[in-house]
Amino acid sequence: MEVQHFSTLNDGRFFADIDIGVSGKPEILQAELRYIKQGSIMNIHHTFVPEQLRGRGLAEKLTRTAFDYAKKHNMKIKPTCPYIEDTFLKKFPELKAMTVPVK
Repeated sequence: MEVQHFSTLNDGRFFADIDIGVSGKPEILQAELRYIKQGSIMNIHHTFVPEQLRGRGLAEKLTRTAFDYAKKHNMKIKPTCPYIEDTFLKKFPELKAMTVPVK
């Protein structure tokens, strides 16, 4: 799975297109993570994986990629997406140091 990144001055997204087609007939589904740029803060507000793709670690892969991007660009993460706070950071508590409090 290749995670791609698209961003503008104000926001961005990490996404992966997954082909679940059978018999040579493509059917593309997309998993994505969306964020808003707030200066040097990446406010991750939405992570979505289609039901057919859940349980494959896609949300974790997208989130890990976003955290790696933030680290490389000296950004902090504001985890307003429930998945980030409730699941990802509980699994990887060492990354909590990269976050700012959600108010």
